[in-house]
Amino acid sequence: MGLTLLEFEVVSYLHRYGAASPRELNRKLSAYSPDSLTSTIQRLLEKGCITQLGTCVSSTNTAAYEALAPHRVRRAVILAAGTSQRMLPATKQLPKPMVKVNGKQIIKTQLDALIAAGITDITIVRGYKGHVFDELVDEYPMITFVNNPDAAITNNIVSTSLVAHRLDNTYVVEGDLYLKNHTIIRPYEYRSHYCGVRQTVTEDWYFETDGSKITNVDFGTAQDQHQYVGISFWTAEDAKKLEQDIASVLSEPGGDQLFLEAVPLKVHKTHYEVHVREVQHADVIELDTYQELCTIDPSYEAKA
Repeated sequence: MGLTLLEFEVVSYLHRYGAASPRELNRKLSAYSPDSLTSTIQRLLEKGCITQLGTCVSSTNTAAYEALAPHRVRRAVILAAGTSQRMLPATKQLPKPMVKVNGKQIIKTQLDALIAAGITDITIVRGYKGHVFDELVDEYPMITFVNNPDAAITNNIVSTSLVAHRLDNTYVVEGDLYLKNHTIIRPYEYRSHYCGVRQTVTEDWYFETDGSKITNVDFGTAQDQHQYVGISFWTAEDAKKLEQDIASVLSEPGGDQLFLEAVPLKVHKTHYEVHVREVQHADVIELDTYQELCTIDPSYEAKA
């Protein structure tokens, strides 16, 4: 049973949270009009994907599971190979993802979020101080490591190329993200996307969009756009193209110096239709510099 995007959003939300009133669904899925949501709920009731539960609706039935099954996230890749120079002195002996923020290592916020969403096939691509990640295995025995010996002289496109054959129905997560809201990692996804936070002004990478479809990626803007957050998801169809296009880009001079995002959003943008999934400022913190680390965890100021 195929689902439209809005049908998917309703069923996957109910699957994760059990039941909700139409008012709650309107609040959580505010990007859609109340009328379209009402008609979608009615259509899903008629299909048998959801059921009426008093004043609420629920998706706890076989039809819902069957409808969501093609959209199950199969695995995750964490890109954690960078040298983390801007985070010194915190990264003198540690790779950035292993730095503690308010008592918890950055990468553990990601691992816990993935596991909470039922995603246990997890690969960490490591480079700088890679052996430090070994300590994670006791607590997270399901993780697999891939080593990138060229991480110090190449960009994240090379780390991704090492696992490009495993990107189907997969999250790709940058290792320097401190996830404050675990639910931004979801057990089901409908289409390829990058997560983004709406900003009026940013000094970081941002997406230009047509509706939710990404039309360009650029750096620094004074417009109302979505600032890139280092989480993406790739469907099986797009992952197959991405594997081929990464290899093509790396075969060209200078290709290993590109960010992964340049492949589907600039060099081979006609091969893809990639969307923005909006997340909130409070959901995730990207930690680039030691000063940002001190702001989030003031205990580092005393160590400086």
